[in-house]
Amino acid sequence: MISRPSSRDSQNNALNMSQLILTAHTGIHDARFHDHHCNVKPEWRQRIAAVVHVDGSARPQIIEREANPLYYDILDAFERESGLPVLVNTSFNVHEEPIVNKPSECIRALLDGRIDFVVTTQGIYERVSPVAG
Repeated sequence: MISRPSSRDSQNNALNMSQLILTAHTGIHDARFHDHHCNVKPEWRQRIAAVVHVDGSARPQIIEREANPLYYDILDAFERESGLPVLVNTSFNVHEEPIVNKPSECIRALLDGRIDFVVTTQGIYERVSPVAG
C-alpha cells in the first residue's frame, strides 16, 4: 500500500533497484508528466510515505482521463476504496535491464514474481502459485 514505506522497499527489492531510484506517484489533476518536484505537505507524508523522497518532496505524474482512461479509472477506484488519491508509479523494468516493451517481457516479470499482477485493456493477469500436492 502506498502509505507504507515498506512498499517502496519491497518494490526496490523485487526490481533490484537502489534506494537512490526515485519512485513517483500518479494522481488526477491538471498536468501530465513527471516534469517537476513538489514538496509534500507534512500531514500527507505518512499517508503516502512510499512516494515521498527523503527531502519531503515527490515527483508526481498527473493523468487525464482522455489520455489514459483505464489507468485513470483504476486510480479513481483506488481513491474511492482507500481515500488515497495516488498510486506508486515507477518504470517497468528490473535494475540495469531495458524497460519492458513486449507482452513476453511482461509475462516473464509476472512469472518471476517481480510484479504481483498486470492490468491491460484485455484484463487483469495475476500469477497463481502452484497448488501444494
